Amino acid sequence: MNKHKEIRIESSPDEMFRVEQFVEEISDEYLLYGNYFGNILMAVSEAVKNAFVHWNRMDRQKQVKILMNSSAEGLWISVADQGS
Repeated sequence: MNKHKEIRIESSPDEMFRVEQFVEEISDEYLLYGNYFGNILMAVSEAVKNAFVHWNRMDRQKQVKILMNSSAEGLWISVADQGS
């Protein structure tokens, strides 16, 4: 079964706790623990921080979207920004 989940956050370091919560929810749902959880959290956190700084220029009016899609083939997490 295909599943879809997403969050949108302001471009602010104050929002990073929501990124961790999102990854924790996904990890709990798919039983991803230990190194899997840590690696996913690190990768997603770094992508979000890069979106804040390099693309959205720390503009709180611009959002970062974190999207999770899953299917029988696997699990995908993507990060999208509103930068130009």
